[in-house]
Amino acid sequence: MIEIKNILQLNERQKKDAYRLFKEYNKFSSIYNFEEYLTHSESSHFDNGNDYFILLEKNLVKAVAGLITKPIKISGDAYITNISCHKEDKEYLDYLLQYIKEKTKELPVHTLKAGFNEENSHIEEILLKRGGNNPYEILEMKYLGSKKLDGLKVDEDITFKPLNKDNKSDYIFAHNQSFRNSPNGSTIENEDMEEILKNYEKYSFYDSSIVLHKNKVIGFYDILKDDSDGEIESIGVVPEYQGNGYGLQILKRTVNILEKQNVNKIKLIVVSTNKAALEMYKNYGFKIDKIYSKWYELKY
Repeated sequence: MIEIKNILQLNERQKKDAYRLFKEYNKFSSIYNFEEYLTHSESSHFDNGNDYFILLEKNLVKAVAGLITKPIKISGDAYITNISCHKEDKEYLDYLLQYIKEKTKELPVHTLKAGFNEENSHIEEILLKRGGNNPYEILEMKYLGSKKLDGLKVDEDITFKPLNKDNKSDYIFAHNQSFRNSPNGSTIENEDMEEILKNYEKYSFYDSSIVLHKNKVIGFYDILKDDSDGEIESIGVVPEYQGNGYGLQILKRTVNILEKQNVNKIKLIVVSTNKAALEMYKNYGFKIDKIYSKWYELKY
């Protein structure tokens, strides 16, 4: 018998089976253990676990997919992510994706996008079968060094304020406005801030800062050191301030901070359709290292 449950309805063994399946088909994930997986799957991104779905047959985990609907309010997009299934079980995944699509039909008008690790061609086959179109990629880029970035003059009117509980509303504003027109731009709310602030404990080094120009909030960044690698997790500039070189100023600062952490490498991810950001990174020392994930828009 086929059943679809959310992560909260599984027993301990089934949750661990879902985690193992997730790890096998999401190899670039920064989730390293079962406890982190539970925190992730039961987070507010997935409606506290209610929208993290597992298909079972005879109580055995066959397919996994999480639904993120919060960005609908900002960008009009919903996302299916963490897609996982064995090649021989792809028809179960097809069933699960159809189930999720049906659940989203009553939501406000939106697009529905689904992402997967590029090597999982059997997942792509199912998405194409269901009318997947407008493909784009999430690219991981590696910093090779740049004299142009090193020599960039610092704008003295730009200041940076570390994220804390007192200025979290500015961070939420900068984050949501920066990504409101971006594919895969996530949306955060007050309830997400506790999880973000916990990153200061999770990583050996973590820095989230709000960016201001003459005391006006214009953007933000998140950077971290994970083991010996540095990562620019996010750089965002509020749309009305884009095109003025502020993104480049933020890039310079984040690279300089991570270099002082003696990291082995610095990496970031960018959406292939964000041509302006992609060209900026290429022009200032970053090179595409690998395809992190591939995404399709699903038809209703």
